[in-house]
Amino acid sequence: MGALLIVICGVAYYFFMPVAEVATVRRGTAISAVYGTVRIEPAFVVHVRAQNSGFIQLAEEFSAGRGAIGKSVTKGQLLASIADETTARQLKQAQADLKAATERAKLPLPASARTSGRIRECARSRVRKSKKRGEPIARRA
Repeated sequence: MGALLIVICGVAYYFFMPVAEVATVRRGTAISAVYGTVRIEPAFVVHVRAQNSGFIQLAEEFSAGRGAIGKSVTKGQLLASIADETTARQLKQAQADLKAATERAKLPLPASARTSGRIRECARSRVRKSKKRGEPIARRA
């Protein structure tokens, strides 16, 4: 008799338990509030890995903190970037090296370089003349 009473109480408890209702999300004003602790889990997990290490820096329009809540985004819009100080330093150094090389290229050649250029041109013309005459070309050892 005691076991039957426990079974009846268990069945009654099962049928009278509160049931959670699931609805689609709509934008609007909350009519009532539900208090409690919930755990939200994603339907699927996507692992994202960056090529560089660094700190995440939000784009300008999203860096306002709570002021960015509810803003719309468009396809291709920059949301955040990785602030990598090492790469930024290397980029600045490479830009400085390029600028210095460009400035050096604008400078006139020293006299010795101009002279060696003339010597090379003279040697080429001798080779051309020797080929026209059919003479063997003397080469340095």
